[in-house]
Amino acid sequence: MMTTNQQNNNDDEEKKKKRREEKRRLFFENLVVVQGGPLIRSRGNSSGSGPAMDGVKKRNMDKLQTSLVVSSAKGTSAGDENLTYELPTTGNHGMDEKAIASGPKTTTSAREDAKSMAASLSKIKVHAVDGKEGDRKKFYHESVLENKTTVNESDRYDTFLTWLNENNASFPDQYLKKYSDGVRGVHADRDIPADKQIATVPLKLLIHEGMGQETEYGRRVHNTKNNIIVPNHTQVIIYLLSTGARYWAKPNGKCTSFFKPYYDILPRTFNSFPIFWTEEELSWLEGSTLVQQIQDRKHNILYDYHEVCRICPEFREEFSEEDFLWCRTAVGSRNFGISVNGVKRTAMVPWSDMLNHYRPRETSWTFSDAQQSFIMTALKKLQKGQQIMDSYGKKCNSKFLMHYGFAVENNREADGRCMNEVAIQIELPPTEVDDFLGEQRLQLLSTSELVTRVSMTYDDQGSAELMSFCRVAVANQEELDIIFQRGHMHYSITENPIEPVSVRNEVAAFAFLARECRQRLLMYPTTIEEDIDMLANANIEPFSNRRSALIVVKGEKEILHYYIGIAEMLPSLMQKKLNKVEQIVNREYSDDRNDLHRYLQYMIRRLTRGDLDDNDY
Repeated sequence: MMTTNQQNNNDDEEKKKKRREEKRRLFFENLVVVQGGPLIRSRGNSSGSGPAMDGVKKRNMDKLQTSLVVSSAKGTSAGDENLTYELPTTGNHGMDEKAIASGPKTTTSAREDAKSMAASLSKIKVHAVDGKEGDRKKFYHESVLENKTTVNESDRYDTFLTWLNENNASFPDQYLKKYSDGVRGVHADRDIPADKQIATVPLKLLIHEGMGQETEYGRRVHNTKNNIIVPNHTQVIIYLLSTGARYWAKPNGKCTSFFKPYYDILPRTFNSFPIFWTEEELSWLEGSTLVQQIQDRKHNILYDYHEVCRICPEFREEFSEEDFLWCRTAVGSRNFGISVNGVKRTAMVPWSDMLNHYRPRETSWTFSDAQQSFIMTALKKLQKGQQIMDSYGKKCNSKFLMHYGFAVENNREADGRCMNEVAIQIELPPTEVDDFLGEQRLQLLSTSELVTRVSMTYDDQGSAELMSFCRVAVANQEELDIIFQRGHMHYSITENPIEPVSVRNEVAAFAFLARECRQRLLMYPTTIEEDIDMLANANIEPFSNRRSALIVVKGEKEILHYYIGIAEMLPSLMQKKLNKVEQIVNREYSDDRNDLHRYLQYMIRRLTRGDLDDNDY
């Protein structure tokens, strides 16, 4: 027979259950759809558009409203368990070819151009390895091949190769393919087995900052207190300029340096690097914070130039800002960070710096103290005829473009993680109803505003920091109590990110973030569909600045759409009981290579572990 206490406990549980159900109902009733996605109701203008907009925002408001084609599900009723999610992009988000074809609105002419491009490429003899994807196949694009030249006896590359051989450099079973003046690559002349040493460049052929410090200018700079931003690079620059690396730009310029054959194969121009772009070319990046980063980078380079001139006034008379910018670009894009006999060096390495970028990496490199040489080793079997490529690291496309002058078409790792990032600036909402909530949020965050760079990977530092901020920004008192109980007030959200707190909080956090993402999209003059359409046009050549700019801004928009897409799908998905959501996620979202799937798996793991009763409302 049930005791009085047991009966009271059961009644209490039933009341709690009813309260949770009522909270759930009210929460979803208070979600409104604005510009294609959920927002929490608030005082004033719920769309977040504010006063009348001008400039790019005004031009694109109508365009944006029709362009947010991220589907929160084909069928978003509470009973629909077959939720799907598609981004308007060719990125790897679980979309197959049919989904891609039916997703972005591509014009007939663009599709025909793309087919024409594919047909043209199919006629070109491309090595099986190099023809697998765009970032290798682009070297065989007709715009490159029509300017293709071979290395002949009178070419400066032939002199360079002779110089390497005469000084005991070794790169067996390889040849240099020079497609055009601005495009070249290293290829395998025969099959190369894994773990074979494929390049040996003796120490005497390397240029490093220690050599710069031995020049007159370098010694004075090294021995004088200065504020040079990148001292190692600057010392390499001083050596290059002092020994005539840019002799060809001077009236009656001559170079008698031992390194002249190497200097002669360095690019004469770096027009693909944004610090040398025209105003028109920079306008292709409108809406991206990369424009400001480019300005900052140029400013920093010239700051170092003027610091050298401050210490050595005659340096200004001998070398111009243009000389320094050119040399800084050569050094920044080609140097290797190595340890030579126990000393860290920033080094220029002839031949090895000619390998193009590709991931996952196929080669490794280091300086061998035993051989007194820079060496490269094959990490996998390299097939005869294929291009041998090096990895420049895991980087966002904005960094690739700024530091190396190119952008990667599909910037994803082998595990499916996208390396691209976008800058986000977000502020805490006003707390008119309860100032104490605002005080607690500030106590946790230490700031009312966050500026960070985020990707589509939930556990990247910037992404985790952003979601931590959003979870706190929308937290109610009960959720704040949980966050405090977890000990977060003792650590920054960078050091100790705030994980999902409750279903209500997670839905509200993404709705809060989506509002900022929509505003951010308004800053671009084109939509992501228009960018995809332009990239499909065969007339935009693979190594052109126009294409690089498009790849960068498309990648940024893809991230913004990704977060908007999550905000749109969560309300429908999370209205179900948590155990039901867990079943759906485990059944429908189990691909570890997919950005969305990884997040949902992480989210459901944290919520089922959760701190709230039944993780409810």
